[in-house]
Amino acid sequence: MKFYKILKMFMILLVCFLNTLFCEDYRIQPGDEIEIFVWQSEDFTRRVIVQLDGTIPYPIKGRLKVAGKTPKELEKELTEFLSKYIKYPQVSVLILNYAYRQVAIIGEVRKPGTFPLVKEMKLTELVAKAEGYTANAYLKRVFIIREKEGRKEFFIVNLKKILRGDEDDVSLIPGDIVYIPKSAIGSWNWFVSNVMPTLTLISVLITLSVIL
Repeated sequence: MKFYKILKMFMILLVCFLNTLFCEDYRIQPGDEIEIFVWQSEDFTRRVIVQLDGTIPYPIKGRLKVAGKTPKELEKELTEFLSKYIKYPQVSVLILNYAYRQVAIIGEVRKPGTFPLVKEMKLTELVAKAEGYTANAYLKRVFIIREKEGRKEFFIVNLKKILRGDEDDVSLIPGDIVYIPKSAIGSWNWFVSNVMPTLTLISVLITLSVIL
């Protein structure tokens, strides 16, 4: 029994680590189901759904504001709080279910649009869901737009190398927007100056008719 208990604890910690690794930029939203796991403390371990006001019930605190924070930020806040009651608390925050699990892909793909995000979905999986890229697609500079701390940021990946197996595939998080341009520079410059300043996942479908 002791072995299985240790194994269970190990698996929980492993899942928490992977969750933080893949979703470090994701900010908790109302409707998300989260688990707060406190090592060797069932009293402070909770599995809850974030309420519409962005809070959850939590021991001693009453209502705890969690919406708008990343799992890592919430872990830090709870570690500081629980240190008053537990010696060297070890806290992990795991997102079990997302309220809004969607990603979008636009540009040179056969079926641009928004798609439900399967847990740990990779970039190549999203391209496949969009029925592949067109003959005009420039795969060496694919852009992933991601919201971080209220600002839109982007990073560039070489999809051609990923498809060849020369580079690791990219994990997506809720709200990501993937843009595959026609050319290395021109199409992206137009996109940045005309579309990106106001782009959100909800507006992607409206934007498609302008880009394509």
